[in-house]
Amino acid sequence: MKRIGIPYSGRQAGAPAWQGGLLRAVWITLLALGAFNSAMAESNLSWDQLQPEQQQLLKPLRDEWDSLPPARQQRLAQGAERWRQMSADERATARERLARFRNMTPDQRAQLQRQRERFESLPADRQQRLRERWQRFRTLPLERRQELRERFRSRSPDERRRLREHQDQVRGQAAEKNAGRPGSRARSRPNGARPNR
Repeated sequence: MKRIGIPYSGRQAGAPAWQGGLLRAVWITLLALGAFNSAMAESNLSWDQLQPEQQQLLKPLRDEWDSLPPARQQRLAQGAERWRQMSADERATARERLARFRNMTPDQRAQLQRQRERFESLPADRQQRLRERWQRFRTLPLERRQELRERFRSRSPDERRRLREHQDQVRGQAAEKNAGRPGSRARSRPNGARPNR
């Protein structure tokens, strides 16, 4: 069976069944990690140019490596390097995300792609605010996150859009208001000098 462009090589003789599944999961994860990377390579990356750890992780692709497009080779190599540098917890999270991705319908995957493109089209400061908002959300207790999700899902798309715009406006006003306050990052006095009294 073929999934998201990954050849199924079957189980190798003598290898435990879990090992083949784990290997497939690892390099599918590598594909997912590198799939959205925008860096494009102009020339082929030879198998011998890969680090030994990268070669081990990408071993199922060894026979077809030279026929892969250069951009895909680059994404796979970068994904393998990121995987190698991940902690055990980060790898577990990546596996969970991959499992969710694999269980998505084609429509859900297309929607995810559109969301990604929409995010990448935003100005850098807006992207940063969204990342910070996501980090704050992740620190909330599970019950509070579920409550917020349900409240958000119960709203119409138009209400959701207005809510987001309102939150951005409130944050922008707060940032402007705090810009001139002592202790804020944006000071009008040079070098943090104290005012004359």
